[in-house]
Amino acid sequence: MADKERERARLALLLALPWATNGFSVTPVAALLGYPSALVEEVLHGLAAQGAAACVEGVWRYAGDPEDLEAARRKAAEAFLHATAPLPCSAAVRGLALACRGASFEAARVLLEEVRRLSFDAASVASLCLSMAVAVIERAPLEGMNEETRRNYVHVTIELADVSAYYCIITRAVCPTLDTAIISARRNGDTRSVAILHMVKAHMLTFAAFNLSEEADRMFQEGYEMGKSFGDRDMLEYVSTFLGFRHFVQGRFACAVRYLEQVRSGFSLPGMVSWWGLFYAMASAFVGLDRQGVGVLESCWRTAELRGDSLPAVIWRLHLALLLLMAGKQEAARAHLDTLRSTIREDALPFVRIRLLWAQAYAFYLEGALKAARDALERSARILQRLGTPTPMHHFPWLLGMLYAFRQAGLPEVPGFGFEETLRGSFEHPSLQVRASAWQIKGMMLLEEQGLAEEARAAFKQALNLDLAVGNQVEAARAKLGLARANMLVGRRRSAERLRAGAFAVHREYGLPEWPEGLSKPRGMHAGISAAKAPFGPRLREQEPVPQLSSPAEIHHLLISNLCRELRVEQGALFVLKDGDLVPLGCYNLSLLQLESPTFTRIRGWLLRESAAPRITRRGDLEGHALCMPLRQGETSYVIYLCSRYYAGELEAMGNASLRAAAEKFREHLYLAERWGVTTGSEPESNGDILIIPREDSGDMLTGDPVMLRLLHKLEQIAATDAPVLIAGETGVGKELLARQLHKHSGRKGPFVSVHPASMTETLFESAFFGHEKGSFTGASNQKIGFFELADHGTLFIDEVGEMPLSMQTKFLRVLQERCFIRVGGLREIHSNFRLVTATNRDLEKEAAAGTFRHDLYYRLSVVPVQVPPLRTRVNDAQLLAQHFLGVFMRKYQRQKLSLSRADMIKIASYPWPGNVRELENVIERAVILAGEGRLELSLTPPQGEGSSPQLPAELGPGSQLIAGWPSLDELERRYIKLVLAQTGGRIYGDNGAEAILGIGRSTLYAKIRRYGLKAHRYYE
Repeated sequence: MADKERERARLALLLALPWATNGFSVTPVAALLGYPSALVEEVLHGLAAQGAAACVEGVWRYAGDPEDLEAARRKAAEAFLHATAPLPCSAAVRGLALACRGASFEAARVLLEEVRRLSFDAASVASLCLSMAVAVIERAPLEGMNEETRRNYVHVTIELADVSAYYCIITRAVCPTLDTAIISARRNGDTRSVAILHMVKAHMLTFAAFNLSEEADRMFQEGYEMGKSFGDRDMLEYVSTFLGFRHFVQGRFACAVRYLEQVRSGFSLPGMVSWWGLFYAMASAFVGLDRQGVGVLESCWRTAELRGDSLPAVIWRLHLALLLLMAGKQEAARAHLDTLRSTIREDALPFVRIRLLWAQAYAFYLEGALKAARDALERSARILQRLGTPTPMHHFPWLLGMLYAFRQAGLPEVPGFGFEETLRGSFEHPSLQVRASAWQIKGMMLLEEQGLAEEARAAFKQALNLDLAVGNQVEAARAKLGLARANMLVGRRRSAERLRAGAFAVHREYGLPEWPEGLSKPRGMHAGISAAKAPFGPRLREQEPVPQLSSPAEIHHLLISNLCRELRVEQGALFVLKDGDLVPLGCYNLSLLQLESPTFTRIRGWLLRESAAPRITRRGDLEGHALCMPLRQGETSYVIYLCSRYYAGELEAMGNASLRAAAEKFREHLYLAERWGVTTGSEPESNGDILIIPREDSGDMLTGDPVMLRLLHKLEQIAATDAPVLIAGETGVGKELLARQLHKHSGRKGPFVSVHPASMTETLFESAFFGHEKGSFTGASNQKIGFFELADHGTLFIDEVGEMPLSMQTKFLRVLQERCFIRVGGLREIHSNFRLVTATNRDLEKEAAAGTFRHDLYYRLSVVPVQVPPLRTRVNDAQLLAQHFLGVFMRKYQRQKLSLSRADMIKIASYPWPGNVRELENVIERAVILAGEGRLELSLTPPQGEGSSPQLPAELGPGSQLIAGWPSLDELERRYIKLVLAQTGGRIYGDNGAEAILGIGRSTLYAKIRRYGLKAHRYYE
């Protein structure tokens, strides 16, 4: 057994060595491959003796000839798969084996999933796995890619870039891969992806250095120029995200908030964390929207925990603690930091460990424990030193002040954080805020160490001007206090008093307890909390552009967001009372996962109980202080929910009169918004393959048959559920009408979307069902909404699902499993809540057993199977439907005094109706059209008149075999189509083509050719 494990480890290492371009040490690779470290080290030394590996300073690398690298990879994969196929192996080994076999994109996805799994508490292992994923994508061959493969390449590359953002060392290494993806997208004519890849690379370059660069700006400008013509939301959000981040790096936080506000309502790049959210929250706090910033981070942290995403949850919570420290909420911040300290392990992501130590240092600094603060900062410096990376750029205004405090206390400098060096670098920092803090410290040094009041005044003025440009009122207040002290020393008392009063207003606003020694406080100053508007608030809102809204959901989101900002609360939601339940319309810093959580279920129950009375009610618990404000607009009842956890005192102190006034104003805006009646502007492209029926459609099914009545009763029972329904039955029995009945009783507000994929080619399937973005491929001149998206909150009916090719079935199954998809050429995941109903005239269970239909898809579709009986077994229904169709067509063709005789009714009852209801409808319509004066003649065999269809030659030869052996109708149809194709020499079009002879449409003919397996015959290719 030990020999077998040693051999498997040897093969796994031979597989890993060629992909580890930067080499690896023993412990991480052992954890990644799933073998003991001692065994891995033993095997590596054996490989070194054979000349296959080499070790330099503890780092192992591939030692073979570089020209033989690809051959070595393939050989290792073949040997590994041959030796260990029956045995379990780690995900990383499976991914590398796939890469060696040429399945680069599948391999990269396997490796990236492993990176996500390991990043929380095994960062060194995850980093090795990520570097291998980069190597796999770098070596993916561009030649010979089809359209779908190129799209996969673009998506995987963007996902790789997003994940690498956690590993600053690897971030720049991804940029060449992005360049290659741009080349691939250009070859495919995918202009939209080219534009997005340019902007992703601009993000990567800016994020890697946390600095501005000409290359990043050039990449963004090129992407913007290409992408602005598309005008879709994804493209605009990429633009807004980059510009928001760029303004953040510059310290222009008000601008950053305005741009990032446009993305916060649902933008989701592939990856683990939407980084924009961190910058949006921190920028909000820096310009005084600290309640908003706290609410964003709290919501993102809670949502990540509900999803079970440990790493994002830790990152959000860590930054929440930092923001609370900056807002003076030290007790709450300490509680978070204590939990994080026990959660974050030694092998956690370096970025997370460094940021935790910075937060701990800041907390100690605020408490006056300078030695403990310095020790925490020094531990972060040691991590940076081990990584071999310089001190990262930062945007915190307190870091330089903390270093100055260390110097004042006589503490030794922290390596990499020398005070003089950091101060000099801060004057050249791209962020206005960091430069402002440098001038603030410079003023303090001039005033306190050298007594140069005039020079100090100039420094404080510089700091004040920069802080005002940034919009950070708290830092501006500190600069005003410093300037006031300097003015007092030079005899400018009146100016000092004005500056002191302005600083007092900010301190009172934010409840900050600190006040510099030696400067008297204005009369009445206290550290209480006020619910007044922030001094920057009106100015910031006046500059904001009016957003372009395209749906009622966006309007409701905007209304509740504005109300929450006005009242300065952390979270809020707007509900409408419907059928005894509260339905969310818009949320502020609350995700859908939070609304569905057990915690909020209790809150929702409280809101529902209190909504009955027209009064404001309150509750306070560990979740904070919450308000319930019922509203009534005409016949509709609404409920506003507001909550603050960290600023609960403000909400608690808010008077009911002020709240009622705000609620009344909100109701006015809500009334105007609902009168506006927003509609979406994207119309689906239709070519006869789709039928959209509004929710109001009310088509009833005529039947008196006991079997059908039981079936309809069954449909009513299952209508209210979301279970998929498979309706089976012969062609023409009314499967689509049954699907509409199901939709009618489902209570769903969305449309009934009927799709017939049999008439689609495989290449059109993805665009038709998923939709596509403008410019995603040659000929995509407009954005197209796909069937999945059109059926949101409605019913998607797919007729003859058994004719769907296997390649389509795989993609279709993925959407059914995840309930989300991405448009062709898009990157945003779109969720669609549709009810799926399918129909077939085949035995899908037999086809699944034969391998022509996927087993897993069959079981997914047939949760509730329904079998519709043919019309020949429903004699009474045939007569009832005949009378119905007669009335319909008499009105249509303006015929009068036509009726079915007793003989006609006997004919109808005795005829087998091979075409079922559809055939009956055609017979009655033909009879009405050809009827004489008051005479209705039923012809139950279609006429062969002149011009009805071209006739086949009399001597067909093989025609005598058509009915040999009394074939079924399906077999007879197959034989006849084959015979016609043979006689026409495979010709489909024209007067003498198979299409005209058979009298059916071209798409239907192609579908039947595929259905009967005639595709391999030479005569129609």
